[in-house]
Amino acid sequence: MLKMKLTLLTLACTAFVAACGGGGGDETPAAPDDAVVGLWSGSVSTGASLNGVVLPDGAYWFIYSGAGDSPGLLQGGFSTSAGSFTLPNAMNYNAGLAAPLAFTASGSYSASAISGRTSYSNGNTDTFQISRQAGYDTPTTLASLQGSWRGTLGMVNGSIAVTIAVAADGSFTGSETEGCRFSGRFSLRPEAKAPVSLTLTLNPAFCDTGDTVTGVALPWSSGTQLVLGAQLPGRGNAVFGALSRNV
Repeated sequence: MLKMKLTLLTLACTAFVAACGGGGGDETPAAPDDAVVGLWSGSVSTGASLNGVVLPDGAYWFIYSGAGDSPGLLQGGFSTSAGSFTLPNAMNYNAGLAAPLAFTASGSYSASAISGRTSYSNGNTDTFQISRQAGYDTPTTLASLQGSWRGTLGMVNGSIAVTIAVAADGSFTGSETEGCRFSGRFSLRPEAKAPVSLTLTLNPAFCDTGDTVTGVALPWSSGTQLVLGAQLPGRGNAVFGALSRNV
């Protein structure tokens, strides 16, 4: 169940903080070049699709899926210098892995494209190329998220089917197929662009834990999908995926 996977990995990463990417805010370096801030979409050399956002503070959240890969979330911080970038403290959360996988990446960027090479802590490497997408400067309103959504959320070592109901003020309640219930809130970010902040808390009466994850959500595909990613404190696990609006 969702509750067990999140809790067990939190305990594992408390004991081995360095292996899980550290704690605190060191995953977000100094603010990057404005050229990399925005929505991006492309692919990895494995053939998986890659979609997500780089925020003004340098934090990035990218969802990948397809081409035989289990779905996953890439999260960390962008560091830029004169057309080159590094991702120094990055984490890969994959539904097919038993634990988060640390990685680094470097490459080049322009206002319209980013390309680079990724090196994982297990010795694997791949390359990626993404292009800027329109829509980042269009502010999301909380009322536009109101309604019923459903889909599959992944986490390290598994995935679950969920439904959520979002109110006009951004608050929501939801449940997953094994009975765990949760609640949370979407809230506007200071830059007032397309991404919104996300907080999700498990209900201990139904999930045996009250873990909270925080992250971002993005309206996608003209608002018919909601892409989201959120982490536990300490980066020991994450929740990620895409929800579709019920019509």
